[in-house]
Amino acid sequence: MKLQLFTALFLLLFANVASAQIFEPHDGFKDYILFKNGSSVYGKVLFYVPNDTIEFQIVDNRIMRFNAKLIEKVVMAKPENRSIEPIKAEKPYHFKEKGFYTSAVYAMSFGRNKNGSGAHTGVGLQATAGHLFRRQFGVGGGLGYDSYYLKDGNANVVSAFTEVRGYLSKRQVTEFFTFAVGYGHPTKQKNNATITQRSGGFMLQPTIGLRFGASARYNFFAEVGARFQQVHYNFSNEWVENRYKVTYQRWILRGGILF
Repeated sequence: MKLQLFTALFLLLFANVASAQIFEPHDGFKDYILFKNGSSVYGKVLFYVPNDTIEFQIVDNRIMRFNAKLIEKVVMAKPENRSIEPIKAEKPYHFKEKGFYTSAVYAMSFGRNKNGSGAHTGVGLQATAGHLFRRQFGVGGGLGYDSYYLKDGNANVVSAFTEVRGYLSKRQVTEFFTFAVGYGHPTKQKNNATITQRSGGFMLQPTIGLRFGASARYNFFAEVGARFQQVHYNFSNEWVENRYKVTYQRWILRGGILF
């Protein structure tokens, strides 16, 4: 009877010691989790995504995974003085690499015409919608309205286009590209009687840029590129009528929101 009681007490003591080794600081295992129920554990943080999952290694080298919703605080030890500080964790990556997308873009353009002189500044708006088949490749279409001269209403063009786009890496901030081809038509201005006819022409727009964030809802982006737009005008007066082809050549800076 005494032997059995002694054995039971020994096992209970051993269990407490083992538990203390697991849940108390130990060399190389100084990271700390405080749970919302008041309990805590020491170990080593292997991977941590806020509002998602934490992967944690305890003293006996077991790896445990906890739901971040159960955690009040996570701190990581400083190796030089063994004190603790908040862990710096990466934001979760939830960008939709496949499926439907839309975007809204504001652009500024700078440059000249192929058959003209002088530098000009313009602005534009675009809206696109499409489908990503994979992160690196998607196809869509859109509509745009561009003013190639801010002070000349005759240089306003409405365009429709098809685009290809792709994102180069699986990161919060990543490079991407777009390549758009389409057709643009100049708008009619009531106050200019000398233009008797307008017709559209070919539009080309390659860009490269950066997407900021990897949210499943929306992300901001910025890009640079070039834009080429051809249009045709018929000018006439009481003596003569002439037809001109104008090619707008512009560098563009664009920013927008991707949904």
